[in-house]
Amino acid sequence: SDAQIIATLLMSLPTSYDTLIISLDSHPNKDDLDFVIGRLLNEEIRQEADFSDEIGVSVPTSVLAVRTGRNKSRITCFKCQKLGHFQNECPE
Repeated sequence: SDAQIIATLLMSLPTSYDTLIISLDSHPNKDDLDFVIGRLLNEEIRQEADFSDEIGVSVPTSVLAVRTGRNKSRITCFKCQKLGHFQNECPE
């Protein structure tokens, strides 16, 4: 089931994802596999951008998304909670 897949996936993540796991645990869509995958992809991109900032390399999020071949249709905006775009691209 999706809940088992999600549990296995979340348990296999490194500690850098702990904050995301905690926030997902309290979210009403926590058992929706597409929602969880979207949030994980958002977090991975955020962590890659943070790492780039730490080493002094400026890499726009859009470049990271293209570089990794990500499909934005599963990305969830943190501002409006709609699929298909990042918060910095939110039309609202």
